Amino acid sequence: MDKRKHVEEMLRDSEEEFRSIVETTTEWIWTIDQRARVTYSNPAVERILGYRPEELIGKDALLFMHEEDRIEIEEMLPKLVSEKKGWSELVLRWRHKNGTYRYLESNAVPIVNGGGELLGYRGADRDITERKEVEAKLRSSEAELRALFEAMDDVILVLDSEGRYLSVAPTKPSLLYKPPEQLVGKTLHEVFPAEQADMFLDHVRRVLETQRPVKIEYSLQLDGEEVWFAGKVSPMLEDSVVWVARDITERKRAEKDLRRSEARLAEAQRIANLGNFEWDIKTGRVWWSDETYRIYGFGPGKLTPTLKTVADVFHPDDRHLLRAAIDNAFYEDKPHDFEHRIVRPDGEVRWIHRRAEIVRGEGKESSLRLIGTVHDITERKAVERELIQRARHAALGEDVGAALNEGGNLRMVLWRCAEAVVRHLDAAFTRIWTLNEEEDVLELQASAGMYTHLDGPHSRIPLGRFKIGLIALERRPHLTNDIAGDLRVHDKEWANREGIVAFAGYPLVVEDRLVGVVAMFAKVQLSEATLGALASVADTIAQGIERKRAEENLRAYAARLNQSNRELQDFAYVASHDLQEPLRKVRAFGDRLKAKYAEVLGEQGRDYLERMEGAATRMQDLIDDLLTLSRVTTQAQPFTLVDLNEVARDVLSDLEARIDQVGGRVEVSGLPTVEADRPQMRQLLQNLIGNALKFHQEEEAPVVKVYGGPVQNRKEELNGGHAGDRAYQILVEDNGIGFDEKHLERVFVPFQRLHSRVAYEGTGMGLAICRKVVERHGGNITAKSTPGRGATFMVTLPVKQSEGNRRERR
Repeated sequence: MDKRKHVEEMLRDSEEEFRSIVETTTEWIWTIDQRARVTYSNPAVERILGYRPEELIGKDALLFMHEEDRIEIEEMLPKLVSEKKGWSELVLRWRHKNGTYRYLESNAVPIVNGGGELLGYRGADRDITERKEVEAKLRSSEAELRALFEAMDDVILVLDSEGRYLSVAPTKPSLLYKPPEQLVGKTLHEVFPAEQADMFLDHVRRVLETQRPVKIEYSLQLDGEEVWFAGKVSPMLEDSVVWVARDITERKRAEKDLRRSEARLAEAQRIANLGNFEWDIKTGRVWWSDETYRIYGFGPGKLTPTLKTVADVFHPDDRHLLRAAIDNAFYEDKPHDFEHRIVRPDGEVRWIHRRAEIVRGEGKESSLRLIGTVHDITERKAVERELIQRARHAALGEDVGAALNEGGNLRMVLWRCAEAVVRHLDAAFTRIWTLNEEEDVLELQASAGMYTHLDGPHSRIPLGRFKIGLIALERRPHLTNDIAGDLRVHDKEWANREGIVAFAGYPLVVEDRLVGVVAMFAKVQLSEATLGALASVADTIAQGIERKRAEENLRAYAARLNQSNRELQDFAYVASHDLQEPLRKVRAFGDRLKAKYAEVLGEQGRDYLERMEGAATRMQDLIDDLLTLSRVTTQAQPFTLVDLNEVARDVLSDLEARIDQVGGRVEVSGLPTVEADRPQMRQLLQNLIGNALKFHQEEEAPVVKVYGGPVQNRKEELNGGHAGDRAYQILVEDNGIGFDEKHLERVFVPFQRLHSRVAYEGTGMGLAICRKVVERHGGNITAKSTPGRGATFMVTLPVKQSEGNRRERR
């Protein structure tokens, strides 16, 4: 009995101790029956879920669970009950009294009676809500970090001191030399070629040794393509480093392209002689491109340029341009664009085209820079000078040619030539002498420039005297750019006083015959091109002098010839007129003899008398034709508008009897109205139509066609008129006997006949008169013919007479 009491006391003490532990523990201790109703709950439930124990006892525990967890327990519980098994570390979400859910980690064991019947479950739940929240945050953080890593272009590695991969961040797999699972645990030498692995390991050990990060750039072959990385190796722990590498392939390509572009730019600048510069006005720093160094005559980078360097390079006479440009840029923000000269260190002078403008930054501490280019335009300047020089020389040739072709006497013409030389070749003065062959003396004809007088000791220079006379005597040019040292220049004091430094003299020769000398004096040295230009115009002037003299001689000869022709025409007129009276007496006395003494004279006497009368008649015809020929000029009428159709009708009226006599036909059509001498036009058409009727074929009636049409007046063009002046051609076409064209010129010569007087009457003056009339009108006459097939005479007359022809023919 005592023993049982003792056991009961011990059991009570044990239960009391257990209850004390259960009541004070921080975990929720509970029991449930077979239907999951709460049969016991310790006070900890209130701290965990907010319910007092009595609020849960008798209640279905599953009703306090999260719906998803309740479904899971309801599916799992029957099996546990049937197998009389409990559970461990089962995480369930329980609803707090305030409506929130708490995470509880549950461990439970089955309650079985002595007969092995399952009575329920006893368990203990620990609140792990905070741990779950931390885990959730950690998962979120890890997700964010993973997303960040995946979004990063960087490779992040952790390596130990032996170069072994400890971890690989989940960044882009395409940037890894191998997949992460093939890297972790491997050493650098197991991954990379030895040489590259050695280099990487050196960096790892140096960082661990110095505990300072290093930056490196390297490339890897990934999928057959070179990929560049910028790496930073930093100490992590005493025996590990973190290696962060970023893909810089695009940057490297851009840098390569930039270098290539800069190289091309530098080459283009070198080819184009174009450099660029920059001047920071606030700091005073000046930067030049390589080509700018070369343009200024320095080796690239051989000195640090400054504003003083730039000023020193400027030609002394052009430095004011730099000062003005800088002032305008600095104070007025004006860009500058100008050309100037520089003097290189070796003394060479070059031409530069300089352009620049001010570039201002923003903000209070804004920068102020002058940015621009320098372009070496020396060659362009030389070409421009050459082109200008060529243009001036061409203009010189044109002006000299124009002067020689203009009217005026020889002296005026040569003065224009000398003035052109002064103007186009920058001569101080130019003179031209012509040779007086009778006296062997050069006579000064023209002087232009500083001196224009023609008198003085050089107005007449004997051959061989002074430098001019020696040029003429030797027939060789004399050229010098050093008058002070020229032995042929006698008055060096004059040359020094007037600033004359150069001289060029050329003999004027035509076909090895001297006609004069041209000379120029200059205050600047004469280039080869200038001397060549002077030599060229010297030949032109020589030809011009010869032509002018020939023209003057020709004009004198023409004047004498005109005078002789006028005298001859006057003589012909007077002679013809004076022959009329004795001829009339011969014919008168012949008529009296025939009337009174015909019977006395007998047959032979009458024959002699008839022959005498025939000879007198022919003489009268000759005299009449001579008078007609002379009257073309001596009794000419003023030019007026003449309708040739009317003139032709008058002529046909006069020739009506002859037309009927020969049974012929004359057709007239399309004749023009021209400015002409009407009587002479009548004489022209009468002679041409009369000849056409006279020289007809015996077996065929004559048909004469007179017509015309417009043509270009070639004769007026050749005589200095305007090409294309309106003219008309008048044609007289017949079907007569024709003639051999080898006699074409002969038919227009006075008194020339192709046939005897027995066959065809006439004096041989008709066509000569026609030519005289046509030439007086500024036209021409010709013919085409074939023996036995007729002839066509063609007369070309201007529609309107030129003013010069009108004056000359009055």
